Amino acid sequence: MANKQINHILLVEGESDIKFFEALIKYVNKTNSSIDLDNIKIDIINGSDNIKLQLAVKSLQTDIRNSPLKNFGIVMDLDEFTVEDRFGQVKIVLSELFGVDKITEIDANSFNLKINDKRTIKVTCHFIETDLVTNLELLLKTIATESPIAANCLELWYHCAIASGRKIRKSDYLKFWREVYVRYDYCADKNLLKHASINCTTEKSFDNLFIEGKPQAWDFENKILDNLKKYLSTFSNA
Repeated sequence: MANKQINHILLVEGESDIKFFEALIKYVNKTNSSIDLDNIKIDIINGSDNIKLQLAVKSLQTDIRNSPLKNFGIVMDLDEFTVEDRFGQVKIVLSELFGVDKITEIDANSFNLKINDKRTIKVTCHFIETDLVTNLELLLKTIATESPIAANCLELWYHCAIASGRKIRKSDYLKFWREVYVRYDYCADKNLLKHASINCTTEKSFDNLFIEGKPQAWDFENKILDNLKKYLSTFSNA
């Protein structure tokens, strides 16, 4: 089978993020049919620090130089940083890999990257920051549709563990919250629970958004997703 043509590259932080972004692009595509997932390569940074970002971009250099790219996108959690901090981080990484003279800022979220004398591609950034939600895990927690009874019980566990001297990162706690929410709150539905191995994983909870009659774990109509949807709409072949 011939290799698919890559028109867009989208870098996200982690492996588990890929399924979310695939699902959200598919959801956006309900009203914007020009977004073709087959033309988008979604890859991972495997973190958010400079070294990992540099390694991720470096691994894509062949695609960046040789594919007919319209857009190279980078989505990262804002976390405790400012938008300017994150944008500066991306600029430093691109400058180190391609050369300072190859990078030109377009606006506060994008660059032109000069590949050669005949070709320049656009690099765009989106940092998750809406209503004090500064990472994807918090965003998912915000758009959960079911009452998170079991998942919210983890709050006691989290504070108990911290008070007992166990170092647990907030991001790890939120990932755990998401897994417990899907397994014990979303899958409290008896019809889902009958086939837990099929329905009760985060990946399957995204798939179920597009299966008629299946309960919905996430509210993809929530306005907190509007900025991210708008950004993903730029990955269009129109």
